Amino acid sequence: MSQYFAPSFICPVPPEPVTLCNNSIIIKDGDVEFIVGKTAQFEFPESARAIGGTLKTPQYQVLLKAIVALSLGEGEHDVSLALSVAQNWIENFREKPGSIKLSEENNKLLITHLKEIKFRRGSSDSAIKTCKINIQNDPTVYFETQAVTHCLPSQFKNYVLWQIGHGDLQQIVLIDGKPVKNALQRAEGLSGAIKRFARNTKLSEAEAIKAWHLGTRPESDEMNGKRVDCSAEKRKAAREYFSHSINRLLNTMQDYKERVRNIILSGGASKDDIAVEILRDEVEQTGWYKLHVINNLSVKNEKLEDPVFVCAYGLANAPIMQQYEGKRLGIDVGNFALKSVLIGE
Repeated sequence: MSQYFAPSFICPVPPEPVTLCNNSIIIKDGDVEFIVGKTAQFEFPESARAIGGTLKTPQYQVLLKAIVALSLGEGEHDVSLALSVAQNWIENFREKPGSIKLSEENNKLLITHLKEIKFRRGSSDSAIKTCKINIQNDPTVYFETQAVTHCLPSQFKNYVLWQIGHGDLQQIVLIDGKPVKNALQRAEGLSGAIKRFARNTKLSEAEAIKAWHLGTRPESDEMNGKRVDCSAEKRKAAREYFSHSINRLLNTMQDYKERVRNIILSGGASKDDIAVEILRDEVEQTGWYKLHVINNLSVKNEKLEDPVFVCAYGLANAPIMQQYEGKRLGIDVGNFALKSVLIGE
């Protein structure tokens, strides 16, 4: 199994040569070239992707090509594919409610977009390489939460799963191993707390994101580049945001309280210590629920080791995907990061 990751930042290639970070790539899309990944984030911090998107959206197409080419590299590849999509976008992908198959139109779009990917690695003046994809299955699409459940131990039957990333927090409630449809919920993710942090500190949103992840912010009214610890400000912003945003999620679980006592937290933001601390306080102060980060469950296995990749691992390891021989690629085109897991290299 191999894992691949790139921040979901995208910008046109500048005229001056640029050296690319390892988790960055240039995608040639028609007559335009785009940098995707850490280099775009570093060089152009305002270049974050638009949230969401579909296979008809040009930006989404470039991001999808980027994570596929990063995962498979140069050459011709026979591979089975599965995608994850947020709850509020999935009807733009699948053939009908309840299905895991792409619509016929989207299936054709996926084949077209991935048939031949032109890319550069290393630098913007390196030679163009080609990644050709032969899709071996009927590509499937899953809720992000649904994909994560494929990684959880089969003995877990009654629980709540919160999949939290930068853009959103998605909820699924399982009773006797089956999802409760009227408890599917979604709220803004870590970005909600970061927006509060930006407002409180009077930083731009791009600078606030940087400060949040570094744990330091520029000192006010200073030109000497000095940075100061901002942990207390982060904690305040997280409490301001999560104290009200998760109430709606908790309220939808009232009818199932006697069956469900445990909330499992997955996704990239579950590696954020302050977010987890505040969410745990809010959840456990109810006196009813316990919050568990997915890589700290009592049952250990490699699927759960890194919360960032659990969704992509669940896609590549979905029951229908296991029917196919050869390479299986799970793709999570996230709002803050592109992730993939490749099985069967």
